[in-house]
Amino acid sequence: MTLLHFILLIYAFLLSFFITDWSKTADSSAWSEPITNASNKLNIPLTVYGIGDHQAYADPEHQFQSAYGITTTGAVLVRPDGFIAWRIHILPSDPTQTLEQVLRKILCLAFE
Repeated sequence: MTLLHFILLIYAFLLSFFITDWSKTADSSAWSEPITNASNKLNIPLTVYGIGDHQAYADPEHQFQSAYGITTTGAVLVRPDGFIAWRIHILPSDPTQTLEQVLRKILCLAFE
């Protein structure tokens, strides 16, 4: 086994360990289907937390949006260690494609 193979094995192990707890927070139910689609296509488990009006977690004063710099249609992708990996201010025209591209870039996955 070469050093490169060893490094890649460690990277694959760490990636599989950390990727299980990625989370996507959003104040819009419009993200539910795109998140599920991208998660299934890339075989990356994502936990979705809806925050805001008519969501699982209430935010009556809309502090979440201002704290994270998003609107009611925006979303935040949080790494397993709690750092923000990506955020988008508003819902894009094709949220599934946008999220898939973001995940591929963040995780260094090949683009199709």
